[in-house]
Amino acid sequence: MDIRNEITSKYVKYFYAGYDRLFPLFNWCGEFVCEKGFFISRSGPDFSMAIHTLEGEGVLVLNGNRYSLTKNSIALLCENDEYSYFPVEGGWRFKFVHFKGDAVYGILRETIALRSPVFAFLDISGGFDSIIECAKIKADEKCASGSVFKLLHACYFGEQENIGNPIIHKTKEFVKSNLSADLSVLELARRAGLSRPYFTELFTKETGASPMSYIKEERLKYAKELLFTTDLPICEIATNVGYEDTSSFIRFFKKHTGKTPLDLRKSNPFS
Repeated sequence: MDIRNEITSKYVKYFYAGYDRLFPLFNWCGEFVCEKGFFISRSGPDFSMAIHTLEGEGVLVLNGNRYSLTKNSIALLCENDEYSYFPVEGGWRFKFVHFKGDAVYGILRETIALRSPVFAFLDISGGFDSIIECAKIKADEKCASGSVFKLLHACYFGEQENIGNPIIHKTKEFVKSNLSADLSVLELARRAGLSRPYFTELFTKETGASPMSYIKEERLKYAKELLFTTDLPICEIATNVGYEDTSSFIRFFKKHTGKTPLDLRKSNPFS
């Protein structure tokens, strides 16, 4: 099943007709600039895919897990996966490739096992550009297959982007995975093995936001995601982002967005 809303986007797509189950090839590739309302959802597609974020931020929900797609990140999606992706706000720009061929599936699975479905590189845009150029000029299958191998090789062997301070990176990942919990700066500092004052100073220097501001920002993002992509009642969304009291959640949400959760859901661009 494939559900999509591409109306609020600008894009360039290229189709390549070559196909061989043995060698890696591609059929669709191109670039999107997505505004609020863009949404893609797939269940069990017969192709694999790579997404390379150039600007802005997107969200990927893959087999029940949520990932942030930020600048320089690569997302690898295999055929038969279940996933959806959409922008956090407007201005999410990314390049993409739809892969075909038995060899692709094995290489992608090995890469995901080595790294993760989503990871960041210093520079991998050349791999996508080569594929797009092959599609533009209708290159022969040898050239097209070689461009796919080049990109897959870069994904597996390439140098990942520096994630910054590993303590702060681990803390950020913990926050994103535990938004329903009673998160406190003291608890995060304890998990990091640091005093609260030093942890706060380090976190703020690394991210540009205080720990509590970061928690609030991530809770707000996730609440918007649930409002737009699920039918969960407001009280359950409040619980999922760490608010036992629904009224407190509504006040928090309206303070930061100017709208109540229900008002925002009524303007849902995915409906």
